[in-house]
Amino acid sequence: MSQHTVEPAGVRPNDTDTPEVLDGIALNSENKGKRTRDRAIGSGSQLGTPADSKASDTVPNAMELRSHRARALIGWMTAAEAKLCLTGRRADLEPNAQELEAAERAQSTVAARTTRLDQSNLITPLPDELAEYAQRVRASNPGKALVDQGFEIRMVDLARTCAVQPQIHTDDAIERVAGVDPTDLETIAAITLPLGTATALPVFFDPTKNAWLFTSANPNLRVIGNFSAGLQSGMQGWGFAVGVSTSFVQVASYGGRALLRDGYHRAVGLLARGITRVPAFFKEFESVAELNLPPGLFSHEVYMGTNPPLLPDYLDHSVSVDTRSPIVQKVVMIQALEVAVST
Repeated sequence: MSQHTVEPAGVRPNDTDTPEVLDGIALNSENKGKRTRDRAIGSGSQLGTPADSKASDTVPNAMELRSHRARALIGWMTAAEAKLCLTGRRADLEPNAQELEAAERAQSTVAARTTRLDQSNLITPLPDELAEYAQRVRASNPGKALVDQGFEIRMVDLARTCAVQPQIHTDDAIERVAGVDPTDLETIAAITLPLGTATALPVFFDPTKNAWLFTSANPNLRVIGNFSAGLQSGMQGWGFAVGVSTSFVQVASYGGRALLRDGYHRAVGLLARGITRVPAFFKEFESVAELNLPPGLFSHEVYMGTNPPLLPDYLDHSVSVDTRSPIVQKVVMIQALEVAVST
């Protein structure tokens, strides 16, 4: 878990203009998708390659540009959720006929699936070559927190693990696995089970609100502690520690089914590189409540049904589509208020 270091206002990490095309899992090359309102919809592109490399000339407003490229498991969505997905979650837009047809085809493909899900030997022991690295992860503060909850580090087969998250951001999936060596388990472990490093955060002070503001595109930005300390002026100071908490790939076993609990972008990025077996934290859960899944995921009936989505389905254009997802910034505000209280 990393605490923040102050970065001058306005400084942002360098953006990658054009992510590389990933190899690995073979993707369907038929029926190239088309863009509508700057949304890549349809099939035929590899992960990280827009279905149409040219931006739309008819973007209605700047809001369209503030979005991620995404892959969505539309074959398992309800009609209402599919509509929002196809319009980049824009309630003021309607999907066009091509988009609706793509959704219907995906849902028909899912309904016609007859292959029985086999997750036998999905979880296997960790090889000796990762023993030292795994011990360092367990000894770290975020790793110890999971170990204390009953998690263990095991090898997991991502290709047969069920997905409960409806969509992923394509660029994040590419970026998170950049530079991985498929033949080196420790470089894979550094992605799925990272050891925490300091993360620079933009930090701003708003004198009109007497508040410090921290922002990040990473949803793991949060208040991670508090403190009191003496200041050089002789005064006493009270405050909070803000940072981006370390996130591990986590697989949960519930009701005899293995589900990905955390680490979706890394998992899909690794699959796109042809890497299926990876080290991850694993735990068996007794109830949905204990799983503690966030809102906005597939329903229990979907991921525990007879045809649940699997992680490779994000890369299968017969059941998923290219779309857009709004860019969301996580903000932490620490504000000092002076309030008069009657006693």
